[in-house]
Amino acid sequence: MNKSTFSWTDCKHATIRVSAMSDTELVLEVSREATCGWAGWLVTLRRLSAEGPVVEVSTYRSLEEYRVKEYGLFCVYSKKVVE
Repeated sequence: MNKSTFSWTDCKHATIRVSAMSDTELVLEVSREATCGWAGWLVTLRRLSAEGPVVEVSTYRSLEEYRVKEYGLFCVYSKKVVE
């Protein structure tokens, strides 16, 4: 699948790859070789609906934790709609 890099907090140029993707969810896997606290974690970006303004961000330490939705970090972002 697609690979890219990202830099955020203590992660500098960490390799990530898309593990899964649907209309409402994107699952990214941070490389285990990354030299930061996110190494080996899964990060999901999920919308409650394909067109909705709310995005849930969750992190998981393993694929098994992702399957049972036992997240390590969870937050929600909402885009203000201006008409």
